[in-house]
Order: sequence, then C-alpha cells, then structure tokens
Amino acid sequence: MKVTRDMVDKDLRGSYAVGRIIASFFHTRWFSLLVFRLSGAVLRGKPIRGLVCQERHIPSRSGGSPIRVRIYRPTAAVGPLPVMLYLHGGGYLRGVPEQFGSSIKDFIETAPCIIVAPDYRKAVESPYPAAFNDCYDTLLWIRDNAASLGGRTDGFIVSGHSAGGGLAAAVSLRAADTGDAKIAFQIPSGPGHGSWRTRWFGWLEPVMQPRFAMGMAMTGVCFMGVLHEAKRNVRTSTDERASMVGNLANVMGKF
Repeated sequence: MKVTRDMVDKDLRGSYAVGRIIASFFHTRWFSLLVFRLSGAVLRGKPIRGLVCQERHIPSRSGGSPIRVRIYRPTAAVGPLPVMLYLHGGGYLRGVPEQFGSSIKDFIETAPCIIVAPDYRKAVESPYPAAFNDCYDTLLWIRDNAASLGGRTDGFIVSGHSAGGGLAAAVSLRAADTGDAKIAFQIPSGPGHGSWRTRWFGWLEPVMQPRFAMGMAMTGVCFMGVLHEAKRNVRTSTDERASMVGNLANVMGKF
C-alpha cells in the first residue's frame, strides 16, 4: 500500500516531502549495505576498558570466509575460567560484538569468564544458514581451543541477546543433539526477531513503514531458519543438556 500525504496525520504533513525523500534512500539495498558496513567499520576493534581484548579470524567449516571473533577476559583471574560463546543482537541484519561491550563487561564482572563473540554474517549479505553456521563453527572452535585460551574444557556457556538469543538457543540445541560440544547452560536473552521500532523517527513512520518490509523479509527468513533449526533439534524442557538458568553468579560458582 502506498502512503499518501492525505493519510498522514495533519500535524505531520509538513514533514511528508522530506520523509519521502529520506525513505527513498533509507531502505534501498545499497543504502542498507552502506550503513551496515560503515557502522561496523566504526565499531570494529573497539576495546572494552578494564578487560583484555583480542581479535582472531577462525576458519569456517561451511565454506564461508574466515570468521572474525572477539575474545574478552578479565585482567586478573586465577585458574582455568569458564568459556562463554556470546552472540550479539541486531535483527540478523546488523550489529557487531563491540556494540554490546557493556553486556560483555557485565558478564565478566558478575562472574569471571572468557567470552568469545563472533562477528557472524548478516542476512543483508548472506542469508540463512550463514549466521547459524558461523556461530556453530565458533562453538566448535571454542571446544578445540578452550585450554589454550586459559578456559575450562568440561562444558561451555552459550548466551545471546535478541537475534543472538535465538541463535544461542539453536546452537545449544544442535550441540545437545549431536554431542559435538557439552553445553553447561544457555542464556538466550529475548530470543526472536523482535519488531522494527521507529521511536527515533516517529514522524517518518507513516512514510517509511512500507519500506520496512524489505528489512523484515530478510530478518524473517533468517529468523524462521533459526526457529526451524531449534525445532528440528529440540528436546524436552527437562533435558539438562539444554537447560536455562536465571542467576549467572550462582551457577558460575557451581560450574
């Protein structure tokens, strides 16, 4: 449906023309890719103050490009530490691990651990199952390299926010199904594809909403793929291999 000026609230009609111009660029494929790449370029490599931060490129097992991963650890910790696979949010379309630095720091300050966060491929460039494959390949890399990272090898944590929460659930269930890696517990925070919000551009919403369909389509395809992966591997909620916990500090103390 095409949104006309008459369909816009009269208090917002003065901005209608400007909104149409901005909207015509904002959700074209080339502009989406430009914003995606520029925002990533600004944030990539940004350290988190108070943590030891490293970057590596690990091989893809599914024929993709090497996967950029960020590795975070406390500055001072004794003994092998639990290792967490952290999967960032962004609707499967955007985002990099560095964008969620405050969450990563909160995890480590709550209970010292090593966090490995992949910059998995996004649906705007590589559709499902690219993101899932990158995340699962990172889990297998953690399994094979935990000792050299200074981490424990008897079980791993999988966590993620929003889209990363959905990926965390799918990765955990695949690992439980195949036995490829032992998952101590998972923390999928707000899993799913979420919803597009335009609170920063509320005056543009009537004009831009139809163009969100393109982004929603790419998000939806990836989300449905991840959901299918989770359902295909799902076990009962009592399966200890894919358990969910709510208190990180208590569980990490027992881990």
